[in-house]
Amino acid sequence: MIQIRPMRREDCPAVAKLQSVCFSTPWSLKSLEDMESQPGGRNYVAVKDGVIVGYVGMLAVLDEADITNVAVEPEQRRQGIGRLLVSHLKEQAQKEEIRHIFLEVRKSNLAAIRLYEEAGFSQIAIRKNYYDKPREDALIMEHQSGM
Repeated sequence: MIQIRPMRREDCPAVAKLQSVCFSTPWSLKSLEDMESQPGGRNYVAVKDGVIVGYVGMLAVLDEADITNVAVEPEQRRQGIGRLLVSHLKEQAQKEEIRHIFLEVRKSNLAAIRLYEEAGFSQIAIRKNYYDKPREDALIMEHQSGM
């Protein structure tokens, strides 16, 4: 069973390790700790059998938010963990009356794009050369709540 809960400061090393296996330019431990203390930061972890297997983060300002990262352990993918994390984040955003949620995703990351589309996000723009290692465009996607 997967439990989604708020990320705690002591989770940062495990999330940093998760970042290092999921992203070509992962956030540092310090960046994760700083994000955890941001006033608009909303970070959640997916826990399975006492182990963090996924993470989602969001920065909110007024009625808008940006998803900073969604990461799931490679061995745990295709089990609905990413879907649970994004769904939980959307529920939290709705409770806080956040009307617009934005994110960037690698243009080649078809699995993530499909996940976001299924969660109600739609492409609104392309950000050229946004990613490094390798250099790649990002799709900018948005979810609008029906408030």
